[in-house]
Amino acid sequence: MANMLSVNTTFLHVKLIYFFFYASASCLMSYKAIFQKSLGMSPAQNGILQSVERFVILCFPPVIGALTDIRSQHKLLLTLCIFLMSALLFPGYFIPPVSDSTFKEEFNFCNSSSYNNTSSESEARQVVCNRTDDTLTCYNQNTTYEECINITGYQFTPQNLQFETDNCTAILKCFTSQLSAREPFGLTFLLLLIFTIVYALVSSPIGPLLDATTFEILAVEKEQNYGRQRMFGSIGFGVGSLATGYFIDVYSKAIGSENKDYLFVFIMMAALGVIATVISLKLKVPHHTIPSILPGLKLIFTSAKIFFFVWIVVIHGIVQSIKYTYLFWYGEGLAGSSTTMFGLAALSDCLSEVPMFFISNWIIKKLGHKFSLFLGLLCASLRTFLYAYLTDAWQMVLLEAINGVAFALPIAAMCSYVFRLAPDGMTTTLMSLIQGLYWGLANVIGTLLGGFLYESYGAQTMFKLTAALGVFGAFSFYFMSFLHLALSKIPSASTKEADSGEEVMKLTEQQQKSSDEEHNQVL
Repeated sequence: MANMLSVNTTFLHVKLIYFFFYASASCLMSYKAIFQKSLGMSPAQNGILQSVERFVILCFPPVIGALTDIRSQHKLLLTLCIFLMSALLFPGYFIPPVSDSTFKEEFNFCNSSSYNNTSSESEARQVVCNRTDDTLTCYNQNTTYEECINITGYQFTPQNLQFETDNCTAILKCFTSQLSAREPFGLTFLLLLIFTIVYALVSSPIGPLLDATTFEILAVEKEQNYGRQRMFGSIGFGVGSLATGYFIDVYSKAIGSENKDYLFVFIMMAALGVIATVISLKLKVPHHTIPSILPGLKLIFTSAKIFFFVWIVVIHGIVQSIKYTYLFWYGEGLAGSSTTMFGLAALSDCLSEVPMFFISNWIIKKLGHKFSLFLGLLCASLRTFLYAYLTDAWQMVLLEAINGVAFALPIAAMCSYVFRLAPDGMTTTLMSLIQGLYWGLANVIGTLLGGFLYESYGAQTMFKLTAALGVFGAFSFYFMSFLHLALSKIPSASTKEADSGEEVMKLTEQQQKSSDEEHNQVL
């Protein structure tokens, strides 16, 4: 009876730190893009800021990961990074918005000669509007037209529309915010750039450090239930994001602000981060020694399996980055939009991950790592395609319910596959490299490409093209894996690969057999 009621405090601390760290991270991660928008950033500027953040994530975590493995200081660096995230980011709340002048005017958007006193028809064609009920929010280059009222009866469909200047009459009365065209990278942008770099430096190593530490603890305890630890991170992320959205709405109304006030983003991030810091001090992390870092680095650049793995990881990261960077930005123009609704979408997103993380180990054993990655990318692409047809903000809540298959399953497969391939003592190094590619390189590409597509062609086209890229990436990965399997059956090629694997990966005979069985099962 006593054994049935006993609690493994090691796993309890792991679950708690996942919960509180991801709850803290969700406060800023979920609302960073629209916080930047509230300060006057354009989609292109937001894309630049997000890309800088992701570039730091690509470069910095692998350095910290290698240092952690060499010195075996997982607990120290994990605790330090969480504490710095809690302590250094609060001043970001005080970044001033872009100065602008607001006035009310009438514009005929369909007549290029009367539009903004310009005779450039091509410029007038670049006007894009988001419709919420009877109110339009339109923008063209550096000008944002808010609270537009259609006074001519012109029908605007669908949601994010791009005006054609021929054969139409659409006169709108708008509040016009004219941002400074002379300082596109002025003080606000520079301060946000510094804030973003600091944010990326202190927060980006935490995920790989925590995942690698968890796998090391699981190995000592002879357990294979990473998903059952990681699912508490999803619960924390959903709860933190929903609570933050709720407090943003309540506080903004309480102070009588016409715009959203994001004070509670920073308060809750700091408070929850401090709790995570205290819990990390309780972790019991096994000590290890590493013979050399070179075999692992050689593995990354010479293994065909790793190349295919990196390919689908990067494509999946690009597809997901569009969601993280632009979904809520786009959602602000939908009917029923509010930060509480965004919080509900994030909660739906995370709650769908919980059961998937719980059974992920069983599913991966049945389907294999590669098919799990393939299936996850297809589902993520389908969801991105459906974003283009949103008509109301509550529909985001429904779409995010498939995040378990679209994100949780491939993430669990990715981390598990990295642990399988990592040489002894190099789990953190390889975990940081792969997650750096996923959250770093892939997101740099996604945010820059997404910003360009959003401003040039609109959000709907951006979502559709991103979905097409995801489908292409999934099937090309499947084809390359199938081709590699066929070639590996050739005796000479098979022998050569086995020799390379023995030299570089240093896998045991049992691990190699397991890997081969998985590959055959998938394809």
